[in-house]
Amino acid sequence: MMEGAWVLFSPPKKVYLFSYLCLMRERFTNRFYFLIIFLFSALALNAQNTWTQKANYAAGNREAACSFAIGNTGYFMTGLHGDSDYCDVWAWSQASNTWAKKDSFPGGIRMGASGVSLNGYGYLIGGEHPSNCFVTKGFGGGLCGGVFYSDFWRYAPDSDKWTRLADFPGTGRNYAVMVADQQDTAIYYGTGNNNTVNFLYDWWVYKTATATWTQLDSFPGGQRCYAVGFLANGNIYVGTGHDNDNKENATSDMWQYSPATSAWKRIANVPGTVRRQASAFSIGNNGFVCLGTRANSIFMNDMWQYNAVQDTWTTAAAFPPGQGFFANGLTIGNKGYIGTGTYGSNLDDTSWFWEYTPNDSTAGINEIKNKASVNVFPNPSNGLFQLRIKNYELGMNMKVYNLLGEQVYSQLTINHSPFTIDLSAQPDGIYFYKLTSSDKEYSGKIIIAR
Repeated sequence: MMEGAWVLFSPPKKVYLFSYLCLMRERFTNRFYFLIIFLFSALALNAQNTWTQKANYAAGNREAACSFAIGNTGYFMTGLHGDSDYCDVWAWSQASNTWAKKDSFPGGIRMGASGVSLNGYGYLIGGEHPSNCFVTKGFGGGLCGGVFYSDFWRYAPDSDKWTRLADFPGTGRNYAVMVADQQDTAIYYGTGNNNTVNFLYDWWVYKTATATWTQLDSFPGGQRCYAVGFLANGNIYVGTGHDNDNKENATSDMWQYSPATSAWKRIANVPGTVRRQASAFSIGNNGFVCLGTRANSIFMNDMWQYNAVQDTWTTAAAFPPGQGFFANGLTIGNKGYIGTGTYGSNLDDTSWFWEYTPNDSTAGINEIKNKASVNVFPNPSNGLFQLRIKNYELGMNMKVYNLLGEQVYSQLTINHSPFTIDLSAQPDGIYFYKLTSSDKEYSGKIIIAR
């Protein structure tokens, strides 16, 4: 498929599969026929590097909202539209493509709050109770009287209840970067605006195990507002946004923060134009940055994919509705989502909600490598696979990853071939295996389809 294409199949493939279905119907049982139909449908549902529109945000048009995902559910809350500000909370089900209203956020109306999920909970911090104006140095000078929050909240989806935690010890702010590290069970937070003549560039970590905040080395890119952040391959990436110095009121720099070493490192800029108020999400070892605006009312709809293993940027499918900013990005499973925001030259808020399906290789593992040397059967299966290795060596090890890049299976020593891989506890979907020895490496794709 050509990059940026919006069709699910090319006509030749569709005709070929249809002919194949007819042949199977004549020669095999109805049960096998229905299995082929299922696989045909799965191909349609797994078109790669494509966007699919989902049910619009049920609360209507919105910008400057806050969002996070817990399990297979995405949550949107707060924000503004026109002269109205909100504290409502809505949940979108990936399974049913429907929205449901939840209990309102008890912290009150606000815009520009930050949210993440961690260990089955949602977290919200900061934001601004809007005043009747909002300008800063970069937009022409002057200060306004909005209230900038430092309150910190945790949301439990099972009870649909919010709990206020100890306040963030730093300066209250809005439009800050907030990223959760699942392995470290920590939340990182920094940058943003508190309506002084300078933006903020401090950087903090919240450890859930001890419920404590610690200030870390500051963001080295300098004062920053409207930046984006994401986690990929164990590191945190922060960049783009408004640095209060650039004549475009926007930047394209990107920085890597290592939780393991607490060190910052600059990486290659986000390609394309400088941007602020962009959107971001991550899938596996890849981060995605899209949309945004800069001075002179220039808006973007392009999307760029960062491979954190290879340290490279490549283009991904542009956002189909068009140019926009102030939208929310989140990840559910192996899909990325962009919703709400402001679009077009008229700066209209919308309720759009779109789903992005990445390439299989987004998990950060080569899809097929030395395929002829490894035979996995049956594939697809119900979760039990037989692995036959042509050049088997004693002491080879096996790891299996899901599309988020999370390891779901490990066998440190394979002492015979064929070998059984038991993934019966995993949900249906696409997985990647990596088989290594002292001097060989094999990898490939396996599918669970019950």
